[in-house]
Amino acid sequence: MHNAPSSRHIADVLPGSWDIGATNLPLWLNGQRLEPVITYDVAATSPLVLTNEVSFSAPDGKIRRLHGHARWRRGHFLWRGARFLKPITSRWSVAGISEDANVVVLRYGKTWSVPEGVDVLVRQGADLPELRAIVANGSAALGLTAEDFATLTWMQGPEQQLPLGLA
Repeated sequence: MHNAPSSRHIADVLPGSWDIGATNLPLWLNGQRLEPVITYDVAATSPLVLTNEVSFSAPDGKIRRLHGHARWRRGHFLWRGARFLKPITSRWSVAGISEDANVVVLRYGKTWSVPEGVDVLVRQGADLPELRAIVANGSAALGLTAEDFATLTWMQGPEQQLPLGLA
């Protein structure tokens, strides 16, 4: 049985910048948001509050940045956007963290605009050429089911798959 990471462990591991190594979220696969980077910082520890910035390249080549904060509540985070995204909320959790803390799996709940899904985050600067094998071999500890794994599109490394229409 998989035990989700504690808020203290998440606060120790998540701060920093992360690339998306694999995902099953259309948000990252539709060609509108390229080379996403998610950066987290701890704003408060009791309860845990994280700030985040999501940056990506738009099809026109411009870098877009979205900001928000996520508050820990009973084993998951409630995210709220900042500025023009303030009305938008989502619920997500850390499904698992690799032993070396260079891979984190986030699980997102369904919202009005995004289906439920998962992101496999890779710490920027980590050299993980065999990401797919690392995730496959550690899928239970990372909180991934076989069905989750089968739906992932790999975004980096030799196993990269481009979404249909982008190749």
